[in-house]
Amino acid sequence: MSAQNRKISQETFDETLLENQELFELSGQDAIEETISQFKQQGIDNLETYVITSHPESEIGIQERQTRKNFEGHLDALDECVAQDGTVCLDGSSKQVETIVNALEGVLNYCSGTVKDDNIAGDTKYDKAMPFLTLFHSSSSLYTLMSFMGIVTDCNSEPTEEQMIVLNKVVKVMTSILSPRKVSEQEIKTLVKDRFVAMERLLILISKFANLSKQCDSRQDEFIETLKNLVQLASVSCRHSERNKVSFVRAFKNSNQNMEKTSSIALLIRGLMVAVEAYKQGIAKKAGVVSLMTEFCKLISVLCRYDDFRPEGSGGALGVDSSYGMNVSSSHDHVMEFNRNGVVPVLHEITLITLTTDLDNLKESADGSATEDDIVSLAGAALSATRVLAVNDEIVQALVAVGVLKVVKMALEMGVKEVLEGGQKQEEIKVHRQHLTAGVIGLVRNLCGNDEIKTTLCLGSPSDPSSSSLYLVLEGMRLYRDNASIQEHGLGTLAAMALRKPTNALRIVQEHAPLEIVSAMTKFPNNVLVQRQGALAVRNIVSRLVANSSEMQTTGSGDTSSIVTNKTDTINVRDEFLDVGAEVVLRQITGRHQGSVDEAFAALRDLGCEVSMVKFDAETQTMTRKTQMFGEVKSNFRAVYDDSDAVAEKIAAQL
Repeated sequence: MSAQNRKISQETFDETLLENQELFELSGQDAIEETISQFKQQGIDNLETYVITSHPESEIGIQERQTRKNFEGHLDALDECVAQDGTVCLDGSSKQVETIVNALEGVLNYCSGTVKDDNIAGDTKYDKAMPFLTLFHSSSSLYTLMSFMGIVTDCNSEPTEEQMIVLNKVVKVMTSILSPRKVSEQEIKTLVKDRFVAMERLLILISKFANLSKQCDSRQDEFIETLKNLVQLASVSCRHSERNKVSFVRAFKNSNQNMEKTSSIALLIRGLMVAVEAYKQGIAKKAGVVSLMTEFCKLISVLCRYDDFRPEGSGGALGVDSSYGMNVSSSHDHVMEFNRNGVVPVLHEITLITLTTDLDNLKESADGSATEDDIVSLAGAALSATRVLAVNDEIVQALVAVGVLKVVKMALEMGVKEVLEGGQKQEEIKVHRQHLTAGVIGLVRNLCGNDEIKTTLCLGSPSDPSSSSLYLVLEGMRLYRDNASIQEHGLGTLAAMALRKPTNALRIVQEHAPLEIVSAMTKFPNNVLVQRQGALAVRNIVSRLVANSSEMQTTGSGDTSSIVTNKTDTINVRDEFLDVGAEVVLRQITGRHQGSVDEAFAALRDLGCEVSMVKFDAETQTMTRKTQMFGEVKSNFRAVYDDSDAVAEKIAAQL
């Protein structure tokens, strides 16, 4: 672990503080300050975020440390239930189950900062959860909780009620502990997550409860709820950890209890199909089934997306622990395996279920039925899972074959059009509809990798021009201006649509997209992704229309930046962007980011603006002209080869 990520225990801090006080004859407060300064000089910062820094002999210090002992008591109670071989056996008494549940509830409350303890007097300097998370990590408590996952041992029989109570509670506690609530918790919870190694046990439980949910009608709701909790734990444990993702995907196939040698991905698809079938049958409560399908879709998105951006070799919480010494994305391999196992038709069926549901009737539904938010959340999760799968033309063609183009427009209408027409919804836009819109626009962006498909999305099909989704994409950008993800996906979609397609670029201009592009870039001046995609959109639109004006009808005045769209209307493409302030944004915002300066240069050049690239040295505060761009200086290259006596003489001299 690097020095900047080192942490100390509460006992180390207390011992050092008392030693300093005695050695230097300091007051209590001076001893605290001296101890904190001493550890800071050793590279151990932010002590107050996870260590109780009050004096151990003060009244408040004694109370706070008593609270710590109470937390340790809950951990000890759980440890006593685990045998030396790691097994957990219930004696069938309600008292034992109550003891375990109370201990788990105590651990959950302390680690989430929601504990109500009489020894905590008023506000403390530290995050209430951090000392307990640090203690939880430094102990073997996570392994204790993973041992409790083996409480359901028999794969051929239904678990008892006591086993179900304990299992559900354990899974919820681990899910909470592995889910960062604040930025300050990310480091310590990443350390805890790196120790989660119960992937095989987790997959066996998912397989067991997927089978039970299909076979047992009397307890179907109970088993579906447990299955949902297990899938949620899988998502949390794999998010932002490439090592855990690979471990999860490989664990089930290598398990001795998996006699059929089914892969983990095939198991997830089977579980998803079980949920779809349960929804169709209508025996189980639809709210539980919809939540289960949502969690499965989220897990697919996690496994098929690279999100582990920890720097190499930093060690500890931020270190990369792999046999290669570096993070290697497994997302593409996972996508291909999901595709081979037939996930596309299943996701498409789920999406159709959500989009064809009458949301108005859900408001008056009875308890146990899915709500409007449940359905919209499932639609967003299904489309997000579909988006991460669209990584190559083969999969895109498979998506089109099952009817994804119609689904895209229906989903955009649910996320955008219904909100605009919903009256009160316009003022209280629901978060789930934003997620849905972000997912579907992201899917459109990926589909635009195919030239034929992006033309259909932009212009509509030849037989039905109204099938175009372009105006809905722009409406989504207007409606959710504060959502950076929607703006970035929208700009990326416009850039992809305009690439190599002048007719698409012209339609984009006709729909007043220049204003939306500049508005998005102005709204998020510090978001490099938004700036880069915005500059690419400007560049692709302007360059395609100006350079390919022969495919349109020009004004005949020699100015190819003006294009006649019909007998009466003329569009000056460059002026469309310049009039809304594109030049100012590209120069003063986009061009200042290292990740978007090249795109800003290209966009300004195609807009006909005077532009040059310079290199700024922050240390010397000087600017120098950047390396010459190709084409700026006439080349001295000779196209015809001529024999030279001088060359022959030099060769002879060397011999």
